[in-house]
Amino acid sequence: PEYKGKQLVAIKRMKKAFDGGWDECLKLKELKSLRRIPMHPNIIPLYDAFLLPTTRELYFVFECMEGNLFQLTKSRKGRPLASGLIASIFYQTLAGLHHCHGHGYFHRDLKPENLLITTTGLADYPASSLYALPGAPPEKDVIVIVKLADFGLAREIASRPPYTEYVST
Repeated sequence: PEYKGKQLVAIKRMKKAFDGGWDECLKLKELKSLRRIPMHPNIIPLYDAFLLPTTRELYFVFECMEGNLFQLTKSRKGRPLASGLIASIFYQTLAGLHHCHGHGYFHRDLKPENLLITTTGLADYPASSLYALPGAPPEKDVIVIVKLADFGLAREIASRPPYTEYVST
């Protein structure tokens, strides 16, 4: 098979059957928010969405990422992330959230599983831990790209009813 110029993607299948067709799909909050929030380097891009005619199931086509923050943390078997890596993850997460908020949406489901990551190499992060000795060698760790994902609970800031401070787990 010829793969030159092809792009690997991730496909998310919605389990619900949309018997109302594409018009019903367009009312789905996740699809609405993904279509309305402009592209940003720290938000997973929606490439396409389609309704399978035979099953009436909705499919989302996204950029493919290596995994999520939960998987990265678990794979380290207790070895902590370098403090510079933590700062990078935090910064990229906030940049994505700032973009969402700036375009009238809030995410409402921020957790490690919804922070998708791809590693791009290794870096020497300055030893900036509170416990690091002066002149300590830099911490070597991965470089990651972070993208917010799963906008199923996202809401427009101006939407009704007004949202409270209640938090569910």
